[in-house]
Amino acid sequence: MSAKHLLYFTATDHYVYRWSRRALALEARFTADDAGALEFREYLRGKRRALFYLVADLAGEDFHEDQIPYLRGGDRQAVIDVGTGFLQAHAGKLALETDAISK
Repeated sequence: MSAKHLLYFTATDHYVYRWSRRALALEARFTADDAGALEFREYLRGKRRALFYLVADLAGEDFHEDQIPYLRGGDRQAVIDVGTGFLQAHAGKLALETDAISK
């Protein structure tokens, strides 16, 4: 069975807790700067088979819930497609930013 870990990200630090049964034990702490990102990357290389859960407590994080009005057929699908396109555009931007950070 894969080891479970909880990643807890704040604006200043990143924590890794080992999750066993009903207890969490701090396994590692990384700063939220370039040096911490490099250390975190090296840490993850040694945990290829581990299972990770992520909790982010960052400034500016947002949660959005979209509700679709009662629509049928093509109208409903058109509203879903517009929302999906918006999410894909922002996910692509995030991927580019993440890639730029990792270089």
